[in-house]
Amino acid sequence: MRFLVVHTHLYQPPRENPWSELIERQPSAAPFHDWNERVSDECYEELGGAAVLDDAGRAIALVNLFARLSFNVGPTLAAWLARHRPGVLADARAGFDAALERSGAPPALMQPWGHPIMPLCDPRERRLQLAWGRADYRRRFGRDPEGVWLPETAIDTPTLEDAAAAGLRYAIVAPEQIAAIRPPDGAWHRVDATSLPTDRAYRVRLPSGREFVLFAFHPGLSRGIAFGSLLASGQTLLDATAEALAATAEDGGFVLVAADGETFGHHQKGAQHALAEALIRAHLTGVARVTHLGEVLRAAPPTWEARIVEPSSWSCPHGVGRWERDCGCAAAARPEGWSWAWRAPLRHAARQLRDRVFSAIERRGDELFDDPWAALEQAGELQGELAPLGRLDELLARHGAPAAPPAERARAVRLIELVRQTLAAATSCGWFFDDIAGIEARQVIRHMARAADLAGSVFGLDLEHDLAALLDEAVSNRDGAVTGATLLRRALAGDAWRGPEAVGLVALRRLGQALDGTLPGGPSAETVGAFAVNEEQAVEPASAPAGATVRGAATWFHVRTLDEGRTAFEAGLDAPGERPWVALDGERADDLPGPLRELELALAARHAARELPAPSAATVARDAWIAREAARLGMPLPPPFGEALRGGARALLATVLRRPEEGGPAALEHLEAALATCRDAGLGPRDVDDLRPALARRLDRELAESVAARGAGTGQLEAILALALAVAGPAALRRVRRRLAGDAEGLPEDVRAALAEAAGMTLDALTPVDAPVRILREDIRDSLA
Repeated sequence: MRFLVVHTHLYQPPRENPWSELIERQPSAAPFHDWNERVSDECYEELGGAAVLDDAGRAIALVNLFARLSFNVGPTLAAWLARHRPGVLADARAGFDAALERSGAPPALMQPWGHPIMPLCDPRERRLQLAWGRADYRRRFGRDPEGVWLPETAIDTPTLEDAAAAGLRYAIVAPEQIAAIRPPDGAWHRVDATSLPTDRAYRVRLPSGREFVLFAFHPGLSRGIAFGSLLASGQTLLDATAEALAATAEDGGFVLVAADGETFGHHQKGAQHALAEALIRAHLTGVARVTHLGEVLRAAPPTWEARIVEPSSWSCPHGVGRWERDCGCAAAARPEGWSWAWRAPLRHAARQLRDRVFSAIERRGDELFDDPWAALEQAGELQGELAPLGRLDELLARHGAPAAPPAERARAVRLIELVRQTLAAATSCGWFFDDIAGIEARQVIRHMARAADLAGSVFGLDLEHDLAALLDEAVSNRDGAVTGATLLRRALAGDAWRGPEAVGLVALRRLGQALDGTLPGGPSAETVGAFAVNEEQAVEPASAPAGATVRGAATWFHVRTLDEGRTAFEAGLDAPGERPWVALDGERADDLPGPLRELELALAARHAARELPAPSAATVARDAWIAREAARLGMPLPPPFGEALRGGARALLATVLRRPEEGGPAALEHLEAALATCRDAGLGPRDVDDLRPALARRLDRELAESVAARGAGTGQLEAILALALAVAGPAALRRVRRRLAGDAEGLPEDVRAALAEAAGMTLDALTPVDAPVRILREDIRDSLA
């Protein structure tokens, strides 16, 4: 039996403000708030129900790719998904469980926690990164990992030794990272990227006497997926993999393809459809068993040995130079005059931070824990979500601080946070790209700033001056007046949220509710990033001639440092067109963090909009015929009519989606009318991209109610789904399609079929994924004959 393994590396670096744990808006990710939201929408949320499409673009199968892939989910991404997109983790766990039951081996690999370049870590740092990554894997999948995705596949002997000591058995590398191989009882011979056979695993004998297994990915297929045209269609990908499989041994031969998970839908639009089609075709035709490396390792244990190139990585031909110096590697073409010399001082600063913090732990960590390093390794259990205070008490009890005074308990918690920020400051993305002022390097510097802040409160260290001196040598390519030291000082001055800022954000939320007439009748508790904010009593609204004012007081608590306090607040908007204001403990707050400024601006815009002409549904619908006729004639609409009509239709849909949730025929009529008007006005998916999440939630809610009512009154819903598909595209029906395929058995079959057709699905997409009937096209069955 031959095996086909496709590994997807799912990862996003930490993007949160290190003080508040909130992600500020990233304009380059527009129309989404930030890059996590954008990549999740375009890729991660697709993987659990990737559609196989027919020639008309209809879904003929929905495939949970996590059940057919080898994959890893980076811990920093997993933590964000748990808070913001838990459905993706649920898809991953469902796929994991299905593959485990089918194969007897876990399909997912773990990843070191902060995505560092492991050969550049010191031994303590490597062990912490592995321990925290392992803990996150157990949290997500309920068992220990067997394999590890090493960031950028960077390896050296100490990295493999530490991975093996942590109980890990195998990793994935690029073929050029293998220096020599030998068969059982045979002689060594040198290999390179073009001569290494990648259809077998290799054992590496380590100095400790342990062994570690390496799988080398197929270079042509992997790079053809990432940078070539292999994802043009499912057939194209399948033909290429079939050709590679034919060159492997019939019994135990395999082809391993490795790619960034973001390739499928984010880097390459629609690539998830090609991948789903190729894997299902390969499965149904029997060309190979589509599986993961855990099963391959059991079926074909390695007999050949290998020696590694060290240090080495897949993405830098200069070893690991890309993450410590100007080695010649760049993310884009190297513009004339640009320099990557900034990488060296950034690396020196990361090392200085790590060494100073770790030295302080060696000298003084026993003031807080009996065995500080054991305690810090086990602190990985606390890193997956915010506020694991119960588990924190267990950790403190296990390691010698069960009855510590509150001040010492808080200091122990801050030490854990200090180590977390120090590990995050080694995130590889900070060095990968082209400028110290890019968002990735800036984020690394923000973690350095937060660590310096915490080092002062935990150990009395003053790190800012020394870090700034090193970072002053890292000069921006875009603006020579900006250095790493500039960015460090900006982070310390502008990013350092404290409790009052969190209370200020809650105050602005209350002001918005007062303006809308929805202010709660009693005290509320809210979470603002890492802050828990609890109002002491019901917020009091005050009269304002043309606006609103609220006042109150709240206690706040930072769950990662145990800082706490109390802040009185006022917030108001005096008149339309004016700027809202916030006062904290009696003083007007003029220099607000970004999220507060955004909320302030949103409140001002909403209140000002009440003075602007509202779109008239009747007028927009009345005039839409002009757009329909012009489209038939191929005639452009004369300005300003076209812009006004499209703007009015879009505003009409936004208004319908913003209304408080209401049920019944009237709500469906409003939604259908708005979507029909958008269609007639010529709006398409790009025009309503920012409205799509709200539309998707609304459609899913309407379908869920229809299922609960066993299909009563679904005729109008059918029309709405068809309109939504035309206006907003398939992504708006992602939830609906999955509900129809998996959770709509209560609907009469003819109703379910009609809704599926309206949602761009065929009847075959409603049957179990492994049933051959899901694949209708005749060429699927004989494509590899």
